[in-house]
Amino acid sequence: MSQKSTFWRVCNNAGVCHCDWRYTIYDCKEERSAIPVYIALAIVSGICIIVFIGILYHRIKHKKQKVFQMRKGFPRPRPVESMLMMGLIFSILQTIRSIIMLTDIIPNTIFRAFIYEFALQFGYYCFACYLFGIAYAISESSRVMYNSWVRSQTIVDVLFLCSIFCPFFTTTSCAVAAGYHASIGENDMAERLTRIQYYAWGFFCGSVALVLLFAGLRLMRVLERYISLQESLRVDTLKVRTGALKVKMIVVSGTLCMGTFALVLASYGGLRSTIMKDTTFNIAVAIIWLFAGPLAAFFIIVAILIKYVLLLLYIYIFF
Repeated sequence: MSQKSTFWRVCNNAGVCHCDWRYTIYDCKEERSAIPVYIALAIVSGICIIVFIGILYHRIKHKKQKVFQMRKGFPRPRPVESMLMMGLIFSILQTIRSIIMLTDIIPNTIFRAFIYEFALQFGYYCFACYLFGIAYAISESSRVMYNSWVRSQTIVDVLFLCSIFCPFFTTTSCAVAAGYHASIGENDMAERLTRIQYYAWGFFCGSVALVLLFAGLRLMRVLERYISLQESLRVDTLKVRTGALKVKMIVVSGTLCMGTFALVLASYGGLRSTIMKDTTFNIAVAIIWLFAGPLAAFFIIVAILIKYVLLLLYIYIFF
């Protein structure tokens, strides 16, 4: 075991080393636990890839849906399709990154910092696109519902652009710069940049979690009033109720996922050195961090396939 301390591997005077699992998992106390964690992540992400591709193919090929639609020269995400596409890219990048970590290829710290950050971006985009996709979908289907939910198209457009570009230009820049300074031995600067990076991620993820929760609750109230109105007119509301349940499941899973990311990432930004020196704590943070996305993906898949899930439950209970 190497006893040389670096930004990504810290060793004490007794020769005991601890790894920053974002950069490496070998030659440290975390190696024995981190290897099965990354193997499991690769398997789970691979399963997500297959499921996401299947659902996307069905929705695009057979239902003639689009991932993005151009409106007045502005690309607007379709809620489910864009979320699935971002989730697919996130899962692919997670699988690639897991393979890189397990095989220990491309050890360049700048590249590893970038590939980790790049994957995290798409996990964030997954829920950001769904949130704004819902707003755009409602604006096209019901102006009355849209005005009672959002009220301003311009605000939605501006917020969507900010939510997409701000994290990329801030956190990615910090990650790459931190990787560079780490590679030349300027650990203090790398530590400061990493702290800024994850404080920023805490802010961005926390913002999406709060907006998603607020907008989701507001949308559910609007849908409940709509359902009550339709029922008073003796209109079948089963399809709308199923859609409302789908929205509720995605909003809850998205809020919990983004909220977890916000808490863990911001905490990691301030406590990275302390976390690294405790093997159990270090691995626990890694598990929560790495599997929050796949867990949210599971609930998203269940929500999208909700009518089939309910049918299976009906068959299981009554037959």
